[in-house]
Amino acid sequence: MASADPRPPFRHVSVAEAHPGRGGYAGRLATIRSEGPADFLRARRPRILIVDDDENILLLLQRYLLQLEADVDLCDSSRAALNLLGEKSYDLALLDIMMPDSDGITLCRSIKSNPRTRDCSVIFMTALEGGERLEDAFEAGGLEYLQKPIQRQELIARTKAALKLKATLDELHRSHANLQAALFKTKVKHNEARHALSELKEVQRTVLFSMAKLAESRDNETGRHLLRVQRYVELLARALQKKHRYRGQITRAWIENLVISAPLHDIGKVGIPDAILLKPGKLTPSEFEVMKQHAAIGGNTLREAARGLVHTVFLDLAIEIASYHHEKHDGTGYPEGLGGESIPLAARIMSLADNYDALRSRRVYKEPYDHSRTVDIIVVERGEFFFHPDVLAAFRENQDEFERVSLELKDE
Repeated sequence: MASADPRPPFRHVSVAEAHPGRGGYAGRLATIRSEGPADFLRARRPRILIVDDDENILLLLQRYLLQLEADVDLCDSSRAALNLLGEKSYDLALLDIMMPDSDGITLCRSIKSNPRTRDCSVIFMTALEGGERLEDAFEAGGLEYLQKPIQRQELIARTKAALKLKATLDELHRSHANLQAALFKTKVKHNEARHALSELKEVQRTVLFSMAKLAESRDNETGRHLLRVQRYVELLARALQKKHRYRGQITRAWIENLVISAPLHDIGKVGIPDAILLKPGKLTPSEFEVMKQHAAIGGNTLREAARGLVHTVFLDLAIEIASYHHEKHDGTGYPEGLGGESIPLAARIMSLADNYDALRSRRVYKEPYDHSRTVDIIVVERGEFFFHPDVLAAFRENQDEFERVSLELKDE
């Protein structure tokens, strides 16, 4: 006789439960079961909320997500979603932008303004091609968006990445909570507090690198790219530290925080559609406009991570790097067109380090340049149009070390 299935049965929420006071289809809760557990879901089952006014889309997305071990709530309106958000916490919400009662952007603002729900990550679903509405969506706190009609593989990949990012941020918040508990206990000994700080730094390094790997997993970059840029920014920072004007700003601790933050420069790429991010060729002007959004997405993501934390100098630098490493010295960069000294120092350093590594690396549309040609492009062709004169001088002084690192950590 076959043994009983130990897994809990599927459960459906009634219309009254999901959407009090309204008839018709309003919401359905399905416990989604997977044939094999995903590594990042081992600690507990994450909770996902999907909100769309089209029942067919809701059921389709439910079917797409069957391979994930997650609890999924389905709602057909913002009002039904707010009822569920008042009852339980969610790790991720997939929100349709265009809905009849209240649009997804307004719902996202409600989620992010409520201390009980603001840690929920948000992915928008839209048939829009871009423009002002998507800018509003990111401004409201959205992590990324999926273009309709939604493709199964992209939905699964984006959902996994978002849940991993949420779990990583939760770990960061837990580590800070533990540190505060240790530091503010009146009977804690000095060496115990120092041990807590040491553990926190290790957690910070691990969490930040894990976050960076999420972006990398959706891009064509390699783990060695992240290691190389860490070495490059350290070389530049140490060279600048010798200059009198930077001695008060570039301290040993500042350099340490810069190095552990550097891998997060492209964290915003988690919010760029696969069709653009992985396109095997040059982007069209409209596609490039979408790609440029990764800087703002990255900054917003890290600001969310830093909210409510103390001792976040490392995240402050990460925010500066993610947001502004595509700004140019002459003010023609993005996302804000900053120039000169208005570009944060960490971003100025990251800009040159990232440019050097991009030129030295193979891409689908180009072969890697050798060191000599790369130096010529950076110093002569781009020069002070792209880079701050002090950062450019630091690179010229350390160009041999740059080449050594590029060879030592070259991609295989």
